[in-house]
Amino acid sequence: MPLCLPLSCKVLVLAIFFGKSSSTPGIDAAGLLSAVAGLVLFLEGLRVAVMPMALLLGNQLPLKLKLPWVLLVAFCLGVLVTYAEPAIAAIRPLAKLVDPQSAPYLYYLMNQQQELLVLAIGVGVGLASVVGTLKFLTGTSIKPFIAGSLLPTVGLACYMQWGNPHLRPILGVAWDCGGVTTGPVSAAADLLL
Repeated sequence: MPLCLPLSCKVLVLAIFFGKSSSTPGIDAAGLLSAVAGLVLFLEGLRVAVMPMALLLGNQLPLKLKLPWVLLVAFCLGVLVTYAEPAIAAIRPLAKLVDPQSAPYLYYLMNQQQELLVLAIGVGVGLASVVGTLKFLTGTSIKPFIAGSLLPTVGLACYMQWGNPHLRPILGVAWDCGGVTTGPVSAAADLLL
């Protein structure tokens, strides 16, 4: 029941503050309960199957392979868990909602270059996995990596927002793609690795 509470509150807020009501409340309630049941089963499957495997891999891999190979495995796993992330799959249907006249670059990215977008997200997660693995295995500080990547990222975001009006619609997708990679699959696998 606690899982239903946040979703139910969101529906209630929409109904009260925005005056939106459903014409099919029974179907909406069944959909809400199905979503909660699916999420519970999904998370249970992660706990029972994926997390023990990732823990075993994270403990045994550095003992059996040299550091470059461990980093390569960490990178590959980072890319692969991105493809398994449910939030990444949720981006795909949204591509049809983009108007090619008002956001041509976003339309092109979301419709014609969708696989390249997911691959770019995966490469980012893979690189983050490598940095995290380096930190744990060698004691390397991640502060230089964060500082070195934050300035160009903020600079590019400012350019996209104020420097080129055609890139402005892509900015939200760029930051959202960073957020969707911290879902239940990638977070469990990367943290345990």
